[in-house]
Parts: sequence; C-alpha cells; structure tokens
Amino acid sequence: MTGNLAYELHGPIADGPAIYEAVYQAGREFGIERLGWGTYLVNHIEGGFPQSTWTFVPAVKPALWPQTMRRWQVSGSVDPTNMRARTRTPVEVRWHSMTKFDHDFIGREALAAEIASPKRTTVTSRWNPDDVLDTYASLLRPGDPYKPIDLPYAPQRWPMAHADHVTLDGRQIGYSSGIIYSSSFREFLSLGCLDIEASNIGNDVVVQWGDHGGPIKGTRATVARFPYLTEARNSDIDVARLPAG
Repeated sequence: MTGNLAYELHGPIADGPAIYEAVYQAGREFGIERLGWGTYLVNHIEGGFPQSTWTFVPAVKPALWPQTMRRWQVSGSVDPTNMRARTRTPVEVRWHSMTKFDHDFIGREALAAEIASPKRTTVTSRWNPDDVLDTYASLLRPGDPYKPIDLPYAPQRWPMAHADHVTLDGRQIGYSSGIIYSSSFREFLSLGCLDIEASNIGNDVVVQWGDHGGPIKGTRATVARFPYLTEARNSDIDVARLPAG
C-alpha cells in the first residue's frame, strides 16, 4: 500500500493465530509492533492507496443499488441514492498505468477513452485543524452538533459507502472519503476524487462533512501531495546498489 517492502502470508485460516504469534515473536528483536485495523486504514490514506469497501465501493448496475444500500453503511453529505459518487474508475484511483490493452475485456473502449481524456483523479486532502476542532466543539454547544469525526478513521462502520461533497468557490468538484487522523503527521487527511482542473497541489477546497439531511460542517482543506507519505518508496531505491545477500 505504501510502496515499501512488505509481506502478506496466506494459508489455512485455522493456522492464522499460531503463525501470527510466531511472526510477532520472531520480529520482537527487530522492533516489530502489534498495530491493528485502525492503523491499516490510516496507512491506506498516508500511502495513497484507495481501498475498496472504504474509500470507494464496487460498481453495480443502477437497478441493484437499492439492494446494495442494504448491505453497505451508506453515509456522507452526498445523497445516499447517488451511487456514482461512491464508485471509482481505474483512472480516478490512478491505477490506469497498470492497464494493458493487448487483450479484450469489458469496458476496454470506455477505459481507453477515459485515459485519453481523464476527468477526475485522486488526491490527498489535508483538513484545516481549526475546522476539525470546531466539529468537536459543537458537541458542547447548544443546538444540533456536527457529526463527530471518529479516531483514527471515520466513519467506523464496515463495509462503508461514504461520500462527502467537495466544493471550490462554491461549485462541486468531486467527493471525499476515507477520513483519518495521522499521528505521524498530526493531521486529518482524506482522499478526494476531484476534477482534474481542481486537483493542483495547494488548492483550497471545502469538504462538506456530515450526513445528507443533517448538519453539515463546511471543512476547509488543502490539496496536498499524493501519496502523502514521505518515506522513500521501493521504486526510488537503486536495487543494484544494495549489498549482496
């Protein structure tokens, strides 16, 4: 997810706990730590890796959307019936560089056309800390409070179909999902799927945080680097210069 060296272990689920514990014990002398699901999702946002069933949902036929809504935790300031706001194309999540057109597949022509003329892309959105604090402060004021931002990721429901409107100078330019608090950077971040012309680093946008029909907090955010993580990625390492063995 981050572009750094990592491993996934696959095998019989019954052996999972024993193998997990064996890996942990073997890694203790190297500083291995137990993390967990919350950190897993934080890593996705910091590392610039959109996650199916969290920052977007699989595409389904419009006729099946009512059934899908019963299975997913639909939330956000976008109308819950708006399926398109919660799905992504390979181009929108920046995965089109892995596409090969040397074979036939469903959607081939549509994908080729979108690659030639992209409309939206995924960016990191860095939330304004004062606006985030005001969200929590509303819990202590008279009147309807804003929706709290769960820590370290929000919303804490699974599987999710979350989408908040993102605006620039009052006009809608895309959607935000996958909200996290990064303890490493001491910032709130989310992934925004924004119009290409609005996706330049440094652009000031507004995330409409909340649920459709409820109190909405216009939260200022800034388009930031993608991925946000500043650690060196494997692709930046000159493998030929690594020591043998």
